[in-house]
Amino acid sequence: MELRRDGAVLAYDDTGEGRPAVVLLHGWGGDRPLFERLVGALAGPGLDEPARSDVLHAGAAPSQSVLVHAMEALLAYDSVAAARETTCPLLYVGTDTEYADLERFRALCPQLRTARLSGCGHFFPLEAPARLAGHLAPFIDAQGR
Repeated sequence: MELRRDGAVLAYDDTGEGRPAVVLLHGWGGDRPLFERLVGALAGPGLDEPARSDVLHAGAAPSQSVLVHAMEALLAYDSVAAARETTCPLLYVGTDTEYADLERFRALCPQLRTARLSGCGHFFPLEAPARLAGHLAPFIDAQGR
């Protein structure tokens, strides 16, 4: 499915029942040199030059109005309520850098399962897709799908 607004296209899948378990938003409102430094700081050793270039291009593409709307939605989002209300199986895949309070997340969402991709940065799906698939496939298979 697609949602179009202010010249941007958000592609998404709506699967399962109830509220979505995960919403991912990425965008950038700063200048390109600052964004390049940020990508460099978040990138792990597996983010090769073609992938780094793709991230830089995608991150710098949205208009300011799209980024403002995304940030407003992100700030208004009640992640604690969402975690409490989530009843489906949920997998959180992280890296050596913690981006979430997993202890609190697990207390709010007891069915949470976690996996870690060591040696990766923030862009781990691009850096280690096979290793990520190694965690996703068994999780999905365990759901009987």
